[in-house]
Amino acid sequence: TSRAKRDTVTEATRQYQAAGVSGTPYITVNDIPIKGTPTFDTLNSAIKAQL
Repeated sequence: TSRAKRDTVTEATRQYQAAGVSGTPYITVNDIPIKGTPTFDTLNSAIKAQL
């Protein structure tokens, strides 16, 4: 059933997150992790913070 499939996915997601695997991709700028899709302002401020 649909519910059983959803429960299986939910359980797998919980296990992966507990193991440190994130569903949200991130990039690092000067060792600062930035999750999701960063805007120019976010990247710019991360770079300037290291200058």
